Amino acid sequence: MKKYFIYGLVISLVVAGLLGIAVLLNGIFDELQIRILFTTLAFTIYSIIGLCCNSIIEGKYSVFGKLGLGVTFVGLLSAVVTTWEAPESEEFLKLSFSLLVIGFCFAHCSLMLLVKTYNSTISAVRVISISASIFAAQITVTMITSLDVNEGTFKVLGVVSIVGVISTIIAPILAFTANKQRQLDT
Repeated sequence: MKKYFIYGLVISLVVAGLLGIAVLLNGIFDELQIRILFTTLAFTIYSIIGLCCNSIIEGKYSVFGKLGLGVTFVGLLSAVVTTWEAPESEEFLKLSFSLLVIGFCFAHCSLMLLVKTYNSTISAVRVISISASIFAAQITVTMITSLDVNEGTFKVLGVVSIVGVISTIIAPILAFTANKQRQLDT
């Protein structure tokens, strides 16, 4: 089942890419072609998010991966509906964008959960990275759904994002270094 799901994501990514290329080469860019490009973009983004979540579908984080795949599926449906049907309310657009942000959070956290924690430093940096991702997603969704967004919110989001990016870079480097050291010690 998992193998077919991965094949399905990869095939949808390839088909969406081919459709996008065909539209770009045609070059008319009428309303239909713009919708096809947005649909291509949605399939591309959500296929990548789904593949990231699928990476932890087995093992101790499987529930998290499955939840991420659920968000991916609902987000893709929402994006396609938003592209082809003009939403009746602004709330549906907010929901679609919120699902995208949450999907990116699941993808990021799924990949971070793959980082091996050889010591407490790596574990702490990985926790910081995952926490920053969740907090940044929460702030962003709050900003999307709230009418009261201020400069302070943007500053907090910026700080959290910087911490998240730095820890996301550091955690795998530390894990790689620790693994190499372990291999040399044996």
